[in-house]
Amino acid sequence: MRRILLSFALGMILTLGAMRLLSASAGAPVPKPGDVITGYDLGFRVKTVGDGHLVGTFVVRVNGNWRPVEEASLPPRAIPAKP
Repeated sequence: MRRILLSFALGMILTLGAMRLLSASAGAPVPKPGDVITGYDLGFRVKTVGDGHLVGTFVVRVNGNWRPVEEASLPPRAIPAKP
């Protein structure tokens, strides 16, 4: 009985180790141009991929559609610090 339990435990350890090794070597998928890397309502639309970096624009979800973020035309102003 003890041999059966030891064999089962060893088999489980080897199986879990092999699964961990295979999942670690898979790596993250590389996004393609046009893909949106997203949170819930904020995302990043990929324009180009190359040499380990992405180029794109920030987008927000409005009524289910992704729209590019525009910069405000107001000049920056200082935010007063609380005493």
